[in-house]
Amino acid sequence: MHLYELMSIFINILGWTCAVALGFNAAISVRVSNELGAAHPRAAKFSVAVVVISSFLMALLFPIGFDKKILGAGVAIGAGWQSLVAYMNIACFYLFGIPLGLIFGYALKMGVRGIWWGMTFGTVVQTLCLFLMVYKTNWNKEASVAAKRIKQWGGETDDKLDLEK
Repeated sequence: MHLYELMSIFINILGWTCAVALGFNAAISVRVSNELGAAHPRAAKFSVAVVVISSFLMALLFPIGFDKKILGAGVAIGAGWQSLVAYMNIACFYLFGIPLGLIFGYALKMGVRGIWWGMTFGTVVQTLCLFLMVYKTNWNKEASVAAKRIKQWGGETDDKLDLEK
């Protein structure tokens, strides 16, 4: 096979992988925002667990795997943490990924492979940060915040639930 044929195959597989990962992103984003908005923090937490386990199992079945970063971003979007995740992305890639890529690529003379490893490390740091963020989240508090947002924008919530427990 020629290099162009291999690149074509690789790009197609990458496209399929990203399409599935973005599908998970959209699904978890909508699910988390709907559950928090409906004052169901346990259901939001359960939804996160289901998508993480599902994506992990699918990553075991398919050697290409799915991008955990995209899934974490979907949870963050659903919970309304977009600006926090944006700052996290900047920190992970500009403070970790790019400097390590430059060190590995040029100072250690690893070339493109070193740059790739540096950026991969930035992605790993970002994934770990997103995981810790989701793990440490008080979903009852997030549901209360979502209820306040709904009321602020003129919506109705179920006031029968006491989410501060």
